[in-house]
Amino acid sequence: MAGYVRPTFWDDAEMPEWAAGWLAMVDERDQALDWFEHWVDRGSINYPMLAHGDPMLQPLRGEPRFLRLLDRVRPEWERFAPRS
Repeated sequence: MAGYVRPTFWDDAEMPEWAAGWLAMVDERDQALDWFEHWVDRGSINYPMLAHGDPMLQPLRGEPRFLRLLDRVRPEWERFAPRS
């Protein structure tokens, strides 16, 4: 990602997820996972969206790094999500 864009996107609340999706769609998986990890590090815990809701993340869903992040996010989501 261009050097002048990264600082702005990196510090935004939602842009790391968008950047991960864009990079995944052009098969830049390592960079996409860096952005995705950063987004999770910043507190994203929407497990359903991450696991299967965002079609742009589909290219990452079989990646070991992605699966580890889902394993990390799922318990947080389960503590947060309302019980039915």
